[in-house]
Amino acid sequence: MDTSLADDVRALLAEAQPVFHERNNFAHAVFTLDPTRPGDEQWVLKSARVAEFKPLTAKEGSVLVATTNRLSKRAKALSARASGP
Repeated sequence: MDTSLADDVRALLAEAQPVFHERNNFAHAVFTLDPTRPGDEQWVLKSARVAEFKPLTAKEGSVLVATTNRLSKRAKALSARASGP
């Protein structure tokens, strides 16, 4: 693989790591309802990775989706570069 392409792939993977981690937290979480908490904090997520965290807000979800889409486009461009003309 061309050194420049390899560097770009490594950079993409490094940037994607936090998104991948965040996705895994939510994909493997269990929602529980705790009616003793205030109304906007009643849904609690728990997983083997994280003891307790909150569901994504609409804004946080939008940022995660936008970031994922941007990374996906970069990956597609790198794939095209790797396959050559």
